[in-house]
Amino acid sequence: MEKPDLAKVDCKVLKEEIDPSSYKKSDLTTDCYFVHLSNGRIDLAKGGMVPIFDDYHDRKLTISRLELSGGNRNPKLSQPEV
Repeated sequence: MEKPDLAKVDCKVLKEEIDPSSYKKSDLTTDCYFVHLSNGRIDLAKGGMVPIFDDYHDRKLTISRLELSGGNRNPKLSQPEV
């Protein structure tokens, strides 16, 4: 059995400067995260925690917290509605 190529795990920033309370859990997939930055900004990102961290680190942005959005949708079957 082949091991998955971890370099292919991707992340995508869906929206920047959002209010997390304005999103319903039924609209988001289970792999969505609220990314809290040190400057107070909150973004919505989709993907794994490590690729999200790496993406923000590459852009010289400091993450203070990664919060799981609590989405209900299966990411293999649907996309988040943002």
